[in-house]
This record gives sequence, structure tokens and C-alpha cells, in this order.
Amino acid sequence: MHLGNKNLNEINKSVIEQIRQHKKSTGVTVGTVNKTLTILRAVLNAAKEWEWLDNSPAIKLMPDNAIRVRWLTQDQVKTLLNELPEHLEVMVRFSLATGLRESNVRLPI
Repeated sequence: MHLGNKNLNEINKSVIEQIRQHKKSTGVTVGTVNKTLTILRAVLNAAKEWEWLDNSPAIKLMPDNAIRVRWLTQDQVKTLLNELPEHLEVMVRFSLATGLRESNVRLPI
């Protein structure tokens, strides 16, 4: 474990680079490495905000060129619409027609 016995003020660029390299060596995607770094950055930024640290090292994320295109086939759409209750079917049809996400279509509860 890279951070197991370290105090917050001992986390520096060298430690961060070790974490980055170790994570990459496990064969995970760039996105997964970036998620790990994002969590560490959030912890360090919170520690700085709470005045537990005077400053925190900058953590740059790796460039992620992965293109994630997700869509439903026509058969998947038909199957989905046939399984939904009417009030949800209307919402899903609207979402499919506009490309809006659920959070933009439904009212907050």
C-alpha cells in the first residue's frame, strides 16, 4: 500500500507518481488510473480546505482518448419499451428522441 503509513503532509509528487505507475502496471485502463488519482486529489484538496495541509501537490490526470459511444439497437429499444409501464414508456421515448439523461427528464424527488 502506497499510503498506508503516510501522513497527509508526506504525500508528494513522487508518491503520487508511484501510485500512478503501480496502477498502470496492473493493466487497467487510463480511465481507471484517472479515477484513482481523482479520489486522491479530492482527499488532498479537502485536507487543504479543512486546513489540515498548507498546500497540496497538483495531480494531473492522464490523457484519456477512449471514446465511449453507447446506444441501443432498434431491437433493444423495442424490448425495453414493451417491458415498461406506460408512464415510464413516455419518459423513455422522450429521452431517446432528445438524447436527454434521466436527471434532465424527471422531476427531483
